[in-house]
Amino acid sequence: MKTKNASCLAITVAALFCTASAYAADCRVTSTVESSAASVQANTDAGGHVSIHVKGNKTEADKSQFQSGANFTSAFQQWSAYSGPKGPTPKGCGGGDKGVMDCVPATLVSMGVNSGYVCQEVDDKGKCTKGFNFTPTKVAFRYAKNDKGKWILNTAYPTTNDSCQ
Repeated sequence: MKTKNASCLAITVAALFCTASAYAADCRVTSTVESSAASVQANTDAGGHVSIHVKGNKTEADKSQFQSGANFTSAFQQWSAYSGPKGPTPKGCGGGDKGVMDCVPATLVSMGVNSGYVCQEVDDKGKCTKGFNFTPTKVAFRYAKNDKGKWILNTAYPTTNDSCQ
C-alpha cells in the first residue's frame, strides 16, 4: 500500500509541477521585459536589438522601422496596458528558451504607430540612405531570453505583414 501511495503522491506532485509551469507569465508585463522596453537604450543595454528598427539608428537594408524611439516606447506601453476584447491573446514567457511573439494590430497601438519607415539601402556605417514611409497594419513584439537568461523584449517593428514575419 505504501508503494501505491508513494506512486500516487509522485504522480500528483509531477502533475501539479507541470501544470504550474505550463502557465507562463504574460511577456508584456514581465518586469524584465518592461524594463527592456522602457527606451531604445534600455533595450540595447538588456541585449535587445530594437534600435535597428528605429529610424535614425544604425540599421540594415530592408528593415521596417518606427519613426522614432518615442513611437516605439508609446506603442509598447499601449500594448502592455491593453486589455480590450479585440486584441490577440498575449504570449507567455516561461519554460524553455524558445522566443515568442505578439503580433498586434497597429490600431491597438495607433497613438504610437501611425506611420512606419522601410530602409531600402544603407551605407557602410549602417546609416539608411534610401527608404520610404508606409502605414503599418501590425506591430511585432518579439520576446526572448538574453545572455543572462532573463526574458526581454528582443525586438519590435511595424509591418504590413498579417503574421508579422
